[in-house]
Amino acid sequence: MSTFSPRVDLDAIRDEAADDEIRSKLTEEQPPQFRWTVIPVSVLLCVAQALTILATGNLRSDVMLSSTLIPVVGFAVIAMLVPLNALLARVFRHKLFHPLTRVELTAIFAALLVTSGIATSGLTEQLVPIMPTPFNPEWNTPQRGWEEEVVPHLNRTLYIQDEETIRRYREGITHTLDGSPIARPADQAPLSKRLHYYREILLNIGWSHWLPPLGRWLVFVGGWYLIFYSLTYIVLQYWVNREKTLFPLARLSEAMLPEADEKPGSIPSLFRSSLFWWGFALSFGVISFNSSVLAGFLPGFGDIPLGMSAGSFDQVVKGTLFQGLGGEPSYYALSFHILFTAIGIAFLLSLEVSHSSWLYWLLGQCLLLVMVWMGFGWDSRDFPSDWLWQNNPLSAMGGGGILLFGAVSLTKCLKDYAQITRGRGTREKIRVGMPVIFFVLGVFIVVAWLQWNRLPWIWGLLFVGILTLITLGLMRIVAESGIYWFQAHVGFFHLYKVFGLGVLLNPSLILPLLPMTWILFANYNTFMAPNLLNAAKMNEDASGNRRRFHCTLIASIIVSVVVAIGFALFLAHLVGASHMGSGGWFYTYGPQSLFDKAVRAAGETPAFHATTATWYILGAGWIGLSMMVRRKFFRFPHPIGFLMLVNPVMGVLWFSFFIGWFCKKVVVTYGGKATFDTARAFFIGLILGELIAVFVWPMLSIAFDFPLQGVDLQRSP
Repeated sequence: MSTFSPRVDLDAIRDEAADDEIRSKLTEEQPPQFRWTVIPVSVLLCVAQALTILATGNLRSDVMLSSTLIPVVGFAVIAMLVPLNALLARVFRHKLFHPLTRVELTAIFAALLVTSGIATSGLTEQLVPIMPTPFNPEWNTPQRGWEEEVVPHLNRTLYIQDEETIRRYREGITHTLDGSPIARPADQAPLSKRLHYYREILLNIGWSHWLPPLGRWLVFVGGWYLIFYSLTYIVLQYWVNREKTLFPLARLSEAMLPEADEKPGSIPSLFRSSLFWWGFALSFGVISFNSSVLAGFLPGFGDIPLGMSAGSFDQVVKGTLFQGLGGEPSYYALSFHILFTAIGIAFLLSLEVSHSSWLYWLLGQCLLLVMVWMGFGWDSRDFPSDWLWQNNPLSAMGGGGILLFGAVSLTKCLKDYAQITRGRGTREKIRVGMPVIFFVLGVFIVVAWLQWNRLPWIWGLLFVGILTLITLGLMRIVAESGIYWFQAHVGFFHLYKVFGLGVLLNPSLILPLLPMTWILFANYNTFMAPNLLNAAKMNEDASGNRRRFHCTLIASIIVSVVVAIGFALFLAHLVGASHMGSGGWFYTYGPQSLFDKAVRAAGETPAFHATTATWYILGAGWIGLSMMVRRKFFRFPHPIGFLMLVNPVMGVLWFSFFIGWFCKKVVVTYGGKATFDTARAFFIGLILGELIAVFVWPMLSIAFDFPLQGVDLQRSP
C-alpha cells in the first residue's frame, strides 16, 4: 500500500502568514472553551443547591425540592443562568464579559445533576441520622432488644456513643459545652445577633464526637463513589456506540443549552419555539392553579384532578371480578396518574422503549389478578414487597432480570476493554484501562472496609458484587427509559433471605451490613450512579475537556458532601433532630425501623424459599431470552419494561408513559419525523413547565409562609 501526502499550497501559506497578526488578535478576543473559573462557579452553585435543599426540606415538612433523579434546583438555576448569560453578552458585547460556552454550561449543569441527591436521601439524610441511633437511650430500650441482639455486633467506632452528645443532637443546643446558657435571639433581632447565635451553635456541636466516626463512614462512601464513577466510563462508550442507548434525561438537559453551532451567549433555539411555550404554559398553569387552591388563594375552587389514585380505583373495583387490582396502600395496586414530566419523557423515547415501560407493568397486574382468581390472595396487599426483605412475583422477576442484565452488561463492557487494549503498549493500556483500574480499587476499598467490620472478604465481595450488578441495571434503565423516580425491591438481603444464605453466613455477621445498605442503597430516588452516567454523556456530546470536567465533578462532589453533612448537623443542633425532616422519617422513624428490623433478622435463620427463588430464575430467564430473540426479531417487546417490575413507583408512572407513547405513536404514524421534531418542543415544554412550577411554588410558600403540601415530582392524586 502506498501513502500519499497532501500537496502543499504555497499561496495558502503566504496568505496565512500575511494574516498571522489578525488571527492572533481574534484568538485573544475569543474566550477559551472551558475556563478554570467554571470549577469554583460550579462548586458554589452546588453548595447553594445543598443548602437550599436541606433548609427547605427540614425547616418546612411540606416542601421537598430534591426527591427524584431530576435536579429541580439545577434546572431552575440553568433556566435563570442561560438567559442571564445571553443578556450580559448583549449588554457588554463580549468586551468586559465573555459569555459561558455550551461546554461550560454543560459542566455546571452536570455538577448540579450529580450532587443534587447528596444533601438528602442520596447520602446526608441517610448517614447523619443513623450514627446516633443505636446508642440513643430513648430508643435503645429493653423492650426493643437492640442492646442484646444488635449492638454487640456493631463496630462501635462508627457510631455516636456519648449520651450527652446524642441528647444535644436530638433536642437542640441550649448551652455551651462548658454549661453556659446560649440565649436564642428574638425573631425581630438584628442580623448581627442572629449570626452570633448561629456561630455559638456551630462551635458547640461537639465536633470531637462526630468527626472521627464520620471520617470512617466516608471511607466506605468514597469507595462506592469511586465504583460509581468508574462504572460510568466502563459502560459509557459501549452503550453509546455499540448499543445506541438514548439517554433521554441527558438530551433533556442539553435542550436547555445553546446549540453547538451557535456562538456563546445565544438563546437556545428551543426557547424560540412557540410550541415549547404552549407546553410550558399548560403544565406550569395547571400546577400553579392547583397550588393556589392548596394555599387557599382561590376559595370556592377545587383543584384540577390529575388522575385516579389507587384508593379511588380500589373503591371502583371492590366486590367485582377485578378486585385483585386494588388494595391501597400496596405499591402494586393499580392507579392512573397524570405527571407532565413522565408524559414528556415518554414522548422523547423510542416507541419500543416507551411501549415496553407500560406494557410490562399492565401484564404484571394481570398476573397478580390471575393469582387472586386462583385463590392466592384477596388483592395486591396479599403480595407484599419492600426495599429490604420481601418480594412478590413481580419484584422477584424484575430482580432476577436486573441481576442477569447487569452481569451481561458488565461482561460485555469488560470484554470490549480487553479488545481495545489488545496489542497496545503498557502505558497506553494503563491510560485506556483507567476506569477498570479505578473500579478494582473501589471494590478493594469497600471490601477491605467491610472486612474491618468483621465481614469475611468472600462475603464482602458477594455483597459488593450484587450491589454493583443492581447499580448497573439501574443505570441502564435510567439511560434507556429516562425513569426519574425510582425504588428497587431487590438487594443483597432479598437474596440472603430467598436463597437461604443464612445457612452459610451467621446472621450476626450481616447485622452491620444493614446500616451500610441503608446509607446508599435503601432509597434510590436520588441515586448518584445514573446521574453520573448522564453527566458523562452530556460532556461527551458537548466535546468537553475530560480532565477539567472530572475536576469540576470531583470538586463539586467533595465540597457538597462536606457542606451538606456539616449543615445537616448544624440544623439538627439548631432546632433539634426530633423536629427535622418531612414527617420525621429521615431523623426519627426511618432509623428506628432499621434497627427494629435488625433485631428480627438476628432472631431468624433464613431458609430457602423455593417459590420466590423460582420467580427470580424465571425473571432472569425471560431477560436472557428477550436479549437473544431481539437480535433476530426487533419487534419483540423491549426488555427494559420487564426490568422496571423491580420498581414499585412504576405504579404511579405507567399511565403517564402510556399517554406519552400514544401521543408519539399518533404523531409519527400520521405526521412523520418532521412533525415529531416540531411536536418535540411542546413536550419538552411540558417537562420544564412542571419542573419550574415545583421549584417556584415551594419557594413562594417559604417566602410568604403559606401551606403547600405535595407540590413536587412525587405528587399523586
